[in-house]
Amino acid sequence: MRTFNQLVEQCGTALSPGALERRQEVAEALRLLPWTHQGAAGNLALKALAEGAPLLTTGQQAGLALGPALVLWKALALLCAADRIEEKTGQRPVTVMWLEGNDHDWSEASHAHWPLQETPAAPAHLVGRSVGRMELDAQWWQKAQACVQIMGMEEGDPLLAHWQAACGGTLVEHSARLLQGLLADKGLICLDPSQPALRALAAPFLKELATEREALARCVQDDTVRLAAAGLPTPVLTDEHALLFGEDSLGRRKRLHQEDPLPHDDALSPSALGRVLLQDWLLTPAAAFLGPTERAYHGQVESARARLGLSPVLQLPRPHLQLARGGDVVAWRDAGADPWFPPRPGQAWPLELLEGLPGGAAMRKDLQVAEQLEEQWRALCGNREGAFPALTTRHSALAAQLRQALVEAHKSAHKSLLKSLHARALWQDGDLPQERRVNTLALVHHMGGVKVVEHLLQVLDPFAPGQQRVVLGSAC
Repeated sequence: MRTFNQLVEQCGTALSPGALERRQEVAEALRLLPWTHQGAAGNLALKALAEGAPLLTTGQQAGLALGPALVLWKALALLCAADRIEEKTGQRPVTVMWLEGNDHDWSEASHAHWPLQETPAAPAHLVGRSVGRMELDAQWWQKAQACVQIMGMEEGDPLLAHWQAACGGTLVEHSARLLQGLLADKGLICLDPSQPALRALAAPFLKELATEREALARCVQDDTVRLAAAGLPTPVLTDEHALLFGEDSLGRRKRLHQEDPLPHDDALSPSALGRVLLQDWLLTPAAAFLGPTERAYHGQVESARARLGLSPVLQLPRPHLQLARGGDVVAWRDAGADPWFPPRPGQAWPLELLEGLPGGAAMRKDLQVAEQLEEQWRALCGNREGAFPALTTRHSALAAQLRQALVEAHKSAHKSLLKSLHARALWQDGDLPQERRVNTLALVHHMGGVKVVEHLLQVLDPFAPGQQRVVLGSAC
């Protein structure tokens, strides 16, 4: 609740005249790009953006067929937070999804294509190019058709209709159209900073980064050293040009080295760290939903942000959302729970986890009795020697055997489900377990289609303790 109250307070902060002017320029630039907003709700959102309404933002690199899952998960968190603020204050914040078009990590951008296989080498004409300029040719869409075949979609499926409407254009445009198709009438604004009009708006700030690059680089290096000494993550390597890339006429980026001349203003491109500062300058958000790595980015530019005079932004941890069918045996534990694995030794077995397991309810009852007896024997025995400790040990062994039996029953019951999920969605572990990625379009279809998205918008709480939600598909 404290975090939510902080957000409400932050949303009440007025913009400076300079920040309001930039908002108006951004709104005008986005108005010319039909894929950045949709319908009446999108137009109202652009109007609120220009008028300086409080703004919530998040971001993720675009992905084919809406993979990885973080693209949708973050957008849902953003919209749900806006709903909560609107209920509390009567004013709806603007929601901006920063679909980073300056990135050019081919292996990450292409990993969600079908069927499951190793990521292919980048075509020669796309090597080094940003995803904002990555036109997806007919061969890509032919490969993506395998996604439809595997999921068994039929004509008339709303999810299929959204996907087909989004086909074509660049990878960023595809992701934006698919997002807005799934989240119709929610006023979500999709922003790609690599678009020419937005690059022009960003040019003065990027030029300032270039002019102050040595001093800012020292700030970044000092913060990085400080964080590393405290045992905190510092995911971005720093050097004298830590904040900027150069870009050639074909849109290929490379890190600027000390001996390299600075390119023209319109050929400057922010790095992952520079992106944090550019977003704060361009949008002046009240809050940003961030993953663990992104929060580490913010820590590395803390001093640089202060040097540039940027307003503070409330950092909110993005929810770690997991989907599970109601007919499958699912439960979620404390923060950091994973519904695909049973509780670890010493953790309680939620009743929901045992629904449908052969003999699960009986084993749970036996385990409860064994654990109660074990606790009673320990209380009676204390540190005494003799028969009582022997009985305690025996009951402990019995409880351990019951726990192991439950684990085996759980694994057996879920084996087919896990195989089914792996067959329909590409899972990839990131730097941290909570960064697990999946082809969202496939999983949403598997769990119930568009109704799942509608249900998520109703029940997802981005301020829930532990930032963890498990949503049952049967509730749709």
